[in-house]
Amino acid sequence: MTQPYLIAFRRAVAEMERKREKSEISEISSKGLPLNSLNSLNSHLSELERRCPPYVEAARWQQCVSDGHQFLNQWGSQAAALGWDGDSLFGLHPPPDHPHPTYDPLGRHDDAGLCWYLRGRGVTALSSETAAIQP
Repeated sequence: MTQPYLIAFRRAVAEMERKREKSEISEISSKGLPLNSLNSLNSHLSELERRCPPYVEAARWQQCVSDGHQFLNQWGSQAAALGWDGDSLFGLHPPPDHPHPTYDPLGRHDDAGLCWYLRGRGVTALSSETAAIQP
């Protein structure tokens, strides 16, 4: 036979776990959408669309925004399901405090998102880590 204090203890622990899970869920909700949801990807694109990033030519930025719309229309759901996030699609290397006059955030291929490299070309295949771009 289980002691009454042990039963009460188990109930208290179970209640604490339920509250912790609810807290974690509300914390995620208050911070916004998961990083790789389609809505989050669209939000990243909308944010990029608002203004040209520093040290990026306007034409290159406009092309990226256009390519981003095309990509999300065609591949957005699959990209979100595969774990692509806003940075992997639209991210750029953050500029240093005092950049050299030749600084180019697109020169850092390890930090630039996919859509910066489409340049009007479409994606033909997508996996969780790579994208095949039309020649």
